[in-house]
Amino acid sequence: MLAIHKIEISSIADLVLVIGTSLAGMNADRVVTECNKRRKSAHSSAIGSVIINLQKTPLDASCALRIFADADKAMEMLARSYRWIAVVLRR
Repeated sequence: MLAIHKIEISSIADLVLVIGTSLAGMNADRVVTECNKRRKSAHSSAIGSVIINLQKTPLDASCALRIFADADKAMEMLARSYRWIAVVLRR
Protein backbone atom coordinates (compact mmCIF):
# COMPACT_ATOMS: atom_id res chain seq x y z
CA MET A 1 0.00 0.00 0.00
CA LEU A 2 2.78 2.42 0.91
CA ALA A 3 4.71 1.78 -2.32
CA ILE A 4 1.59 2.48 -4.40
CA HIS A 5 1.09 5.74 -2.48
CA LYS A 6 4.69 6.82 -3.24
CA ILE A 7 4.23 6.11 -6.94
CA GLU A 8 1.04 8.17 -7.05
CA ILE A 9 2.70 11.07 -5.24
CA SER A 10 5.75 10.96 -7.51
CA SER A 11 3.54 11.32 -10.57
CA ILE A 12 1.52 14.33 -9.33
CA ALA A 13 3.72 16.37 -6.97
CA ASP A 14 4.40 19.90 -8.31
CA LEU A 15 6.74 20.91 -5.49
CA VAL A 16 8.81 18.70 -3.22
CA LEU A 17 10.46 20.13 -0.12
CA VAL A 18 13.42 18.00 0.98
CA ILE A 19 14.75 18.76 4.47
CA GLY A 20 17.76 17.14 6.11
CA THR A 21 18.24 13.99 4.04
CA SER A 22 21.15 12.82 1.92
CA LEU A 23 18.89 11.46 -0.86
CA ALA A 24 21.14 8.42 -1.00
CA GLY A 25 19.09 6.15 -3.23
CA MET A 26 16.02 5.27 -1.20
CA ASN A 27 12.79 4.49 -3.06
CA ALA A 28 11.25 7.76 -1.79
CA ASP A 29 13.92 9.72 -3.70
CA ARG A 30 11.87 8.98 -6.82
CA VAL A 31 9.32 11.59 -5.71
CA VAL A 32 12.05 14.24 -6.00
CA THR A 33 13.47 12.87 -9.25
CA GLU A 34 10.10 12.69 -11.02
CA CYS A 35 9.08 16.18 -9.91
CA ASN A 36 12.38 17.58 -11.18
CA LYS A 37 11.89 15.83 -14.54
CA ARG A 38 8.39 17.31 -14.93
CA ARG A 39 9.74 20.78 -14.14
CA LYS A 40 11.77 20.63 -17.35
CA SER A 41 8.72 19.77 -19.47
CA ALA A 42 7.07 22.65 -21.34
CA HIS A 43 3.60 21.22 -20.63
CA SER A 44 4.00 20.91 -16.86
CA SER A 45 3.20 23.24 -13.99
CA ALA A 46 5.72 21.49 -11.72
CA ILE A 47 8.04 23.80 -9.79
CA GLY A 48 10.53 21.07 -8.92
CA SER A 49 12.27 20.45 -5.62
CA VAL A 50 13.80 22.56 -2.88
CA ILE A 51 16.59 20.83 -0.97
CA ILE A 52 17.62 22.08 2.48
CA ASN A 53 20.57 20.16 3.85
CA LEU A 54 24.10 20.76 5.15
CA GLN A 55 25.75 18.19 2.90
CA LYS A 56 25.66 17.74 -0.87
CA THR A 57 23.16 15.30 -2.37
CA PRO A 58 23.11 13.45 -5.70
CA LEU A 59 20.08 15.52 -6.79
CA ASP A 60 21.51 19.01 -6.12
CA ALA A 61 22.09 19.76 -9.80
CA SER A 62 18.50 19.00 -10.80
CA CYS A 63 16.61 20.83 -8.04
CA ALA A 64 14.92 24.22 -8.47
CA LEU A 65 16.48 25.67 -5.30
CA ARG A 66 19.34 24.41 -3.13
CA ILE A 67 19.89 25.78 0.39
CA PHE A 68 22.96 24.68 2.35
CA ALA A 69 21.77 25.15 5.93
CA ASP A 70 20.90 23.41 9.15
CA ALA A 71 17.30 22.19 8.83
CA ASP A 72 16.19 23.63 12.19
CA LYS A 73 17.66 27.06 11.48
CA ALA A 74 16.24 27.17 7.95
CA MET A 75 12.75 26.29 9.16
CA GLU A 76 12.96 28.84 12.00
CA MET A 77 13.90 31.54 9.46
CA LEU A 78 11.08 30.49 7.14
CA ALA A 79 8.56 30.53 9.98
CA ARG A 80 9.79 33.93 11.15
CA SER A 81 9.64 35.46 7.66
CA TYR A 82 6.03 34.30 7.19
CA ARG A 83 5.13 35.09 10.79
CA TRP A 84 4.10 31.52 11.45
CA ILE A 85 3.70 30.52 15.06
CA ALA A 86 6.20 27.77 15.70
CA VAL A 87 6.56 25.60 18.75
CA VAL A 88 10.19 24.66 19.26
CA LEU A 89 10.78 21.48 21.19
CA ARG A 90 14.19 21.17 22.81
CA ARG A 91 15.58 17.86 24.00
